[in-house]
Amino acid sequence: MERTGSDIPELQPGVNSTKVEQQQHIWHAREAARFYQTYDAFCRVAMSAGTSSLASFFAFFCLSYILTENAAPVAGWMGMLAFTSISVILIGNDLKLTRKEFWVSLWLLVSAPVMCGVVTFESSRNFGDPRQWEWLMPIAFVLKGAWYVYYMYLFRVKEMQTGAVLPTAFKGVLYVDPFGWAKHTVRHLRRAASSRAFGFGSAASSW
Repeated sequence: MERTGSDIPELQPGVNSTKVEQQQHIWHAREAARFYQTYDAFCRVAMSAGTSSLASFFAFFCLSYILTENAAPVAGWMGMLAFTSISVILIGNDLKLTRKEFWVSLWLLVSAPVMCGVVTFESSRNFGDPRQWEWLMPIAFVLKGAWYVYYMYLFRVKEMQTGAVLPTAFKGVLYVDPFGWAKHTVRHLRRAASSRAFGFGSAASSW
């Protein structure tokens, strides 16, 4: 209990300035961080995508029920625009997007409900006959599918230095690795890769 501790790596001089990444407890913390980071990322993506999809569902519900069944076009359109705005706000708050990516997302999110609203309004006004406006429906479906494909593209999934695969677009709302600044040296990574206790696959850049 009263030894000098000269054989303990964590107690060596300069260990907190130049050799932080070589400390074993920091290595263990970063390895354990992979689990809560991936779990947090999964929960965040599921919550964001699920809430956005739920808002889209209510937007189309307003068109099909309030506008058609209740014959209330103003209320139906207002409800559709309100729930679509919720989807846009969620995307803007959760994802790190460029201005171009945000406007493309906005166009894809809004265009499909608006087209469906036009067709639904014309159909309800003409006793179920949308006339030439019916050609907007295939375009609306294609745009809605294109939105989900583009939405997954916006995740920008990358492999982190610790081996965790995370959506970097959500980094503004994910828990931050407290030791993310302590990058492993090449020698330390090679030594860890050859060890069964600390081995992991190829490493990529950190946040």
